[in-house]
Amino acid sequence: EQQKNLTLLSLYERADNPMLWQYHGAGHQGVVLELDQTHEFFTAKHYHDAPQLFRPVKYGQDRPLKLPDTHPFAALFHRSEHYATEREWRVLRPTSVAAKSLPLDDSIVYLHRMPSSIVKSVVFGAMMVPEQKEKIVSLLRTDLRYRNIAVFECRLDPVQYTLHRVSISPDDAEQ
Repeated sequence: EQQKNLTLLSLYERADNPMLWQYHGAGHQGVVLELDQTHEFFTAKHYHDAPQLFRPVKYGQDRPLKLPDTHPFAALFHRSEHYATEREWRVLRPTSVAAKSLPLDDSIVYLHRMPSSIVKSVVFGAMMVPEQKEKIVSLLRTDLRYRNIAVFECRLDPVQYTLHRVSISPDDAEQ
């Protein structure tokens, strides 16, 4: 019941993980925002006067047991070892501090305002539609908050099942 009053944000350490692009990145057609994980948006003990947790996910074979000495939300920061390649971090906050909520299917998505200074780079998926890429690059270059951030795209390795994050200039995105 307590979990219904929480928001959970999943973040991942690497923008070149093919599995994450396949399942969370719209089949390599999405966008990754690289965020500054050292920013107080994540590291502060409180967000808008409410407690928050920012921790890496621990991976293993055993489910965490609800023991008196463990944190009440410990299970939210543990996953099966099968997911270890994701290298996930999670932010946990109460829904009461969300800036906005939106209905999605049979649930509600809670959104939190992020400071623009938290964005370090933008990474396009290897299969992103060129017109979408052009529009996003145009927005990044015209918005003073984002015009100096790094822009990358993932490219498929021709021989191995890996992705390469390659820096692109605004001119490259228009091709």
